[in-house]
Amino acid sequence: MSRRVGNAVIRNRIRRRLRHAINSEHMKPGIDYVIIARNRVAEQEFGGLARALGRILDIEPTAGQS
Repeated sequence: MSRRVGNAVIRNRIRRRLRHAINSEHMKPGIDYVIIARNRVAEQEFGGLARALGRILDIEPTAGQS
């Protein structure tokens, strides 16, 4: 992740949110995923982030997300 996204705290927050939104058990085996995060990810509501990623990657949201 590029420094243009933000300082280390922001970049780590984005990584944690993306990792939580896309659980590895929902990833399809044998497929590599590349996700390019932008600054807006840090401020976006988590439920919206998870739904958007689910739509893009055609996966179901993890339990507890609606």
